[in-house]
Amino acid sequence: MAVSAEAKAKAKRQIEFYFSDSNLPRDVFMAERIAEDPEGFVDISILCTFKRMRDILQLGKPDDKLSKDKVPQETVAGVAEALEGSESLTLSEDKARVRRTVALTSAEQAMMQIDQRSLYASPFPFDTTLDAITAFFSERAPVNCVRMRRHAESKDFRGSIFVEFADEETAQKVLKAQLEYEGAPISLEPKLLYTERKKQDRKEKGSKAQDTAAANGGDAQAAAPQAGDADAQEDGAEPEAQEEPEFQEGLLLGFDLGPAEHDLYYSNVKESLSAGDARSIRFVEFPRGAPSGVVRYASAEARDKAFSLADDEAKLDIGGFTAVLKKLEGLEEKEFWERAAQQKAKAKQAPGGLPQGQKRRGGGGRGGGRHKRGRH
Repeated sequence: MAVSAEAKAKAKRQIEFYFSDSNLPRDVFMAERIAEDPEGFVDISILCTFKRMRDILQLGKPDDKLSKDKVPQETVAGVAEALEGSESLTLSEDKARVRRTVALTSAEQAMMQIDQRSLYASPFPFDTTLDAITAFFSERAPVNCVRMRRHAESKDFRGSIFVEFADEETAQKVLKAQLEYEGAPISLEPKLLYTERKKQDRKEKGSKAQDTAAANGGDAQAAAPQAGDADAQEDGAEPEAQEEPEFQEGLLLGFDLGPAEHDLYYSNVKESLSAGDARSIRFVEFPRGAPSGVVRYASAEARDKAFSLADDEAKLDIGGFTAVLKKLEGLEEKEFWERAAQQKAKAKQAPGGLPQGQKRRGGGGRGGGRHKRGRH
C-alpha cells in the first residue's frame, strides 16, 4: 500500500524525533541500533515496526507485533522518499537506511541541555492525549517534546508531564505565564528543580526510616539492600542480606536505562516489573542513580511473565524512562549470585546485624482512589 502524503509528513517528523537530541540520549534501543553500524545507519524497516510508526503507516492492528521483514518494501520506499528533505537526517545510497546528519557527541551533555529547557507541569485530566497537551503548549512556544508521565505497569497517565522547549530562554518565558487547561490552573516548575526536590524528599523519607529502625533496635544500613536506599524495604520486601543466597537459574531479569540521567527509585522498578504481583519480586539490585539493575523473582515463571510486559524490542517504560530488558544467564547470572553471597557475608559481620535466619520486614502500603486530575 502506498504511503499517503499526510502519512509521509507524520513519519518524517516521528523519525526525526527518534534520532533527535530530545530522544536519543534516553532511548537505549535506538542507541544500540546506531552503534551496530560503523556509520550510524538504522534500517528504515526497523523504525517502521515501532508502535507510533505502525499507527502512522497503518501497519496491522495497534497491539500487533511486527518484524522488520514483514514491512512492505513499498512502505519503506515511501518513508525514504519522505526523509529525503530532512535537514537532520541522511539516507544511505540504497535508501533503505537512515542516520543522523550530525552525530550525537555527548549523551550526558545533551541530557543536561534537555533538562535545562524542560518544565514539569500538572495537573492534567487523566484522559488527556499527548497531541492535546502538545497543541496546548505549542500555542505558547515551539515545543520539542512532551513526555506524559505514566504509571509503569498500568500505563495510566499520572496527570503530570515534562515539556521540552527549543531553548532555556523559551522555557523560562513559559514558566512565568499563568496557564489554565480546561479551566484549571497549571502548576509549572523547572524540571531540574522538580527532580532535585523529589530527590530531597526521598532522602528525608529514607532518613526517617533509618531513625525508626534505630529506635526499634535495628541497624538501618544492615537492613537496606543498597546503602542509603531505605525505600527498598517498602511493601514488605525482604532484604537480600538476610536471605540465604543460593545459585538458582532462571530467576533474574536485568534492565538497562542507558546513559540518561533519571530520578527512578526502587518503587518505580517494582511497580513496573511485578506484573501485578508485588510478592513475586524478592530483591531489586538498583543503586540510586545507576544506569541499570537486576530484579530477582520468586520463580522463573514470574520472571518470564514480567519479561512479557516488554514490546518486541524488549523495551519497557519504567517511570517515564525507556528500559531494555534482558533475561540474565550464564556468567551474568553467576556474578549476581556471587554478589549476593558477598552481601550476606558482610551482613553477618556488621555490628547490630540480625541473627542468621531472622528477617526484617518493611511495612506500610499505599492507597488512594483515582481522581480526575492528579499531581504525581
